[in-house]
Amino acid sequence: MKLNKLDSILYIIVLLTALFVLSQCNITKQVLPSGPYDNIFQIEDANADELTFNLQIIPTDWTINVLKGDYNLYQHKWMNHAWYRYRDKQFMYMMASENGLFNHDRKSLVPNEPSYGFCQIHQGYHPQIVNNPSFWNDPAWQLDQCHKLFSGGTAFYGYKRFQRGGQFATDIINKFNL
Repeated sequence: MKLNKLDSILYIIVLLTALFVLSQCNITKQVLPSGPYDNIFQIEDANADELTFNLQIIPTDWTINVLKGDYNLYQHKWMNHAWYRYRDKQFMYMMASENGLFNHDRKSLVPNEPSYGFCQIHQGYHPQIVNNPSFWNDPAWQLDQCHKLFSGGTAFYGYKRFQRGGQFATDIINKFNL
């Protein structure tokens, strides 16, 4: 098919317009703040040269709060975040065993015990975590640290009690809709 002069001019105008519009785009990689549903949408590849975007949609059941019972929105938000991020029942049970209130700023009730946070990280054993400002200011970061320690084999004594079974374990399991 041969283009006539008018078609060629229109083709060049459209092409130049498209190039101009694309040159005005500011395509950058941006790290977004973490939230409770980070893993729902993930951009796997964004190549500005080819303008291809691959969007992965991870299905999530939005109707379920993982906590049963009388918990506030903050507690639901962060336990939902932990569940949808890691999908690890044992991790959830560990956090309930260590910190039944599900608060990132909780201090151990044991006298002279410097353990803090969602999973009661001991300041003496893990000062690089507890002394990091993110530990106190970013609950998602703190949950990541808890999960790294837990999946790496760190001992959590509340969780050891849970593993022995009995009424304590039953009470922990009954805190969740998992």
